[in-house]
Amino acid sequence: MIFSYEISNLYLISDFILSFFMWVLVLRFFLNIFFTDETELKFIKIFFDITNKLNAILKKIIPEFLPYQLTSLYIAWIFFMIRFYFLPIFLGYENVGHFSLIVEKNIFAIFEKKLFF
Repeated sequence: MIFSYEISNLYLISDFILSFFMWVLVLRFFLNIFFTDETELKFIKIFFDITNKLNAILKKIIPEFLPYQLTSLYIAWIFFMIRFYFLPIFLGYENVGHFSLIVEKNIFAIFEKKLFF
């Protein structure tokens, strides 16, 4: 980990899970630009089926006026808001912003070590 601060395991696990779903839904949005749900590519079809199940589970929080293509981006935004604002509140208000987006900070640190010595 990058940080020398003590972070609870529950916080890390929940951040990793929300991060995974957020990036999967962002990828779904970008794939939806080039492919439809009826695509013949096996991987994309399976990926769309899985994300459609996630959309069906979270259907109650998706506004009706939102176009279908934007629903995955909307849900990803909600996951981002939870990760950025609500999860750090469990560590205390002084940590809001400092412990946000831990997964992305770790990935950036790995690339920074590999690319810039």
